[in-house]
Amino acid sequence: MVKVKIIKNSVIAIGNFDGIHKGHQDIFSIGKKIAKQRKKKFGVLTFSPMPSEFFQKEKKNLRITSDDIKIDLFKKNKIDFFYICKFNKQFSLMKPESFIKKILVNKLGVDTLIVGKNFKFGHKREGTISLLKKYGKVYGYKVLDRKLVKANNKKISSTRVRSEILNGNFQLVTKFLGREWSIKEKVIRGKQIGRSIGVRTANITIQRNIKPKIGVYAVRVLVNKKKYQGVANFGFAPTFARNKLVLEINFFNKIQALYGKIIEVFFVKYIRNEKKFKNTFLLIKQIKKDTGVAKKILNT
Repeated sequence: MVKVKIIKNSVIAIGNFDGIHKGHQDIFSIGKKIAKQRKKKFGVLTFSPMPSEFFQKEKKNLRITSDDIKIDLFKKNKIDFFYICKFNKQFSLMKPESFIKKILVNKLGVDTLIVGKNFKFGHKREGTISLLKKYGKVYGYKVLDRKLVKANNKKISSTRVRSEILNGNFQLVTKFLGREWSIKEKVIRGKQIGRSIGVRTANITIQRNIKPKIGVYAVRVLVNKKKYQGVANFGFAPTFARNKLVLEINFFNKIQALYGKIIEVFFVKYIRNEKKFKNTFLLIKQIKKDTGVAKKILNT
């Protein structure tokens, strides 16, 4: 069970861990193994917002995983506890030496620290792994730096995962994450156009995550701990000239009204581009075709 409560004298992995991809999972596995050998607990130190979100406001909605999903994934990866640093202006001005003393030593009392090979920290990213190791000798903690895990001879990184999400390559995204990519959002009330043509949908706006490629997807949806299958359109609904991006989910089976409820949508595969149809008859015909394609994808 993941605990927010800090357990001092533990093995700690530090990073943004956006996506919790296979590279991050490798770090967690190493951390748990070392913790077991040293008879310690294993925890994670991460940041919210991520430094890139704080410094570059335009990157605010480029997250692969929102904090709530990230915490769920910490639990699934059997991490003993986590500590989330609130990344604000004051924190951004903290010198690397102060970060080591105030956070790693005084706050966490770290025994062993695990970081990625490209890890930088502190004001203006002046802190390096060499500096961590230097102060490790002073304060009595160990530092282990890990290389990025590779897939198809290329390094797996959060940047690479984001790129594949933007391009709609969800088979690769699933491979890199070791699971289907998902988002959690509240169902909103739409214009009920779908209902008027006999296709009831649950609508959400993607506000806390990177937005996937516009188009139609085979999806799974978690509602009240139960999974449903469906086909979803992410886009502007050009047939009806909507002016904002919305994810419209058409469930294969009947489901209760979801307005105001938080649902988790898992993206399985990109099916096609969004299209504008001359009339609703052609749109309904295409929806039926998309449903058939999505069912085959989800049931194989």
